[in-house]
Amino acid sequence: MIENKKAIAYIAWSNLFLPLFIIYIVLQEKYLDLVETSKAFTYLYILILTEVLNAVHFKVSFGITQSSNKKFMQGILSKLCNVKLSEIVQCAISVISGVFAFAFIAIIFGASILSNHEQTLVFACLLSILTVLPACIHFNAQSAITLLTSGQYSNSFNLNQQKIVVQKFYCTMLGAWLGAFVIPLDWSRDWQAWPIPCCMGALVGTSVGQLSSIVHLNDAMIQCRSGPGLLGKTAKRTR
Repeated sequence: MIENKKAIAYIAWSNLFLPLFIIYIVLQEKYLDLVETSKAFTYLYILILTEVLNAVHFKVSFGITQSSNKKFMQGILSKLCNVKLSEIVQCAISVISGVFAFAFIAIIFGASILSNHEQTLVFACLLSILTVLPACIHFNAQSAITLLTSGQYSNSFNLNQQKIVVQKFYCTMLGAWLGAFVIPLDWSRDWQAWPIPCCMGALVGTSVGQLSSIVHLNDAMIQCRSGPGLLGKTAKRTR
C-alpha cells in the first residue's frame, strides 16, 4: 500500500505541468502564438519534452517497489539510458504517422485544404504529441498504435496502464472536437482563429484525462491491496 500511494503521489506531481502551462498561455494570451508556426513549434518542443518525462515517470511508477526517492529517480534514469535506437526510430515513425493521420481527420472535419496548411500541421502535431508519443513510451510503437486505434487491451501489458492511456486519448480527442464549436460563431474574437480553439480544447482534454487517471489509480489501489506495483504487470485477471 505504501508503494502504491507513493506511485500516485509521483504521478500527481508529474501531471501538474500541463494545467499550469494552460493557465500561463491563457493569462499571457500566448494562445495567439498557435497561429504563427515558428512560435507554435517552440511550444510543441516543450510539450515533447514534458510528455516524454511524464510518460517515463508514469511508467516507472507502475512498477515502483522502492520507498526511497533516490532509488526511484535511479529507476527513471535507468529507463531513459536503456532506450534502444530502434525503439526511438519506431516511436518517431509512429508520431509522424500520427501527424498525417490527424491532419487527414482535421480536413475531413472541415479544415481548409487550400489554406491554413501550417496551422493544420501545428494542430496535427499537437494531437500526436499528446496521444501517440506517450502511448509509444508506455508500450512499444506497434502495440501503442493498435491500442489507440482499436481500444482493445493486450494481455502483455498492465491493464490499468492501458486504460489510462486510452482514457487520455479519448479526453484529448473530445476536447479538440468540442473546441471546434466556437470557431464558426460570430463573436469576432482573435482566439477563434483556426486552430486555437481546437488546440486549447485538446490541451484541456489531456489535462482532464491525466487528472482523472489519478482518481482511477486511487480506486485501483483500494481494490487491489497486493501484488507488484499497481495491479500487477499484465492484464490477466485471477479468480
